[in-house]
Amino acid sequence: MSLLRKPKPVPANTVETNQQIAALVSVQNRIFPRLIDSLQAGVSTADVAVLADELAREHGVHSSLPLMNGFPAGISISVNQEIMNGVPLSDKLLKDGDVVKLAFGLHDQQRAFSMQNWTVQIGAGTAIAGDLLGPSEL
Repeated sequence: MSLLRKPKPVPANTVETNQQIAALVSVQNRIFPRLIDSLQAGVSTADVAVLADELAREHGVHSSLPLMNGFPAGISISVNQEIMNGVPLSDKLLKDGDVVKLAFGLHDQQRAFSMQNWTVQIGAGTAIAGDLLGPSEL
């Protein structure tokens, strides 16, 4: 008996759904620069999460992360050695040189969903982090 099940075919998105997804991506492309600008030494990850929620509401959309197994925040913010799914905390203050990974998904309360992930460095940074965040080569 095989432990693997044959995957069920998934129907392609409708034109309408693709348009809804494109609209969400457009909103994310307006929100992310403001989130990245907020990443400063001394700011808590909870402050960034509050801003993400406010910006989503301003644009009439909703964060999708709370829909995913009850994630406790609208944005995931992982700092330095945290790999992913960092929960924003009021006592987790960003420092100069931190490498911050943001994961922010949106939905429109219908069927469209969009997720973007960004990794940035706070302030001047370090050579090692610069190498990690620089362009890759084959």
